[in-house]
Amino acid sequence: MFKNLKDIIEKQVGSRAKKSASTDATRVDSFDFIELIQNWELIVGPMVYKHTRPLKLLKRKLVIVSNHPAFSHQLSFLKDDILKKTKAHFPKLQSLTDIQFETNAQMFQKQAEIASKTIKKPEPKIHPMSPQYLELKKQAIKIVEEHYGAEEFKEVLIEIYLDILLRENT
Repeated sequence: MFKNLKDIIEKQVGSRAKKSASTDATRVDSFDFIELIQNWELIVGPMVYKHTRPLKLLKRKLVIVSNHPAFSHQLSFLKDDILKKTKAHFPKLQSLTDIQFETNAQMFQKQAEIASKTIKKPEPKIHPMSPQYLELKKQAIKIVEEHYGAEEFKEVLIEIYLDILLRENT
């Protein structure tokens, strides 16, 4: 009639441990999803990249959004290849088992805007009076002085200038 408190606790802790182990097995290890978005073109190629973006991860499923139903349908035939390439680029996603394609032009547009903001990082410009710029300038002057005479240097600069002009005119 009475149960041992130790047995009750062990039973409760054991069932919770089994439950958390089963949910851990279905959870994808955390990784930087932005990195997946940034590398999406490398995984699927430029043509598919223009029309698709990774949207989210659901347990072991990667959800891809496209801007047209035809792309979603056609990509369903390439699901295994895309899955293999994704796993090859991201070892943390080895537990992925499926890809789901959704069509939503508005969501695709939002994802494309997010991707363009995260991918295009402006090049930092160095101020001409900064120590870094001045040090680079010293190195450049030293290289020029060591490898070119004044007359030879003028010829090289003229060739570069003419090359730039010819490229602009063609």
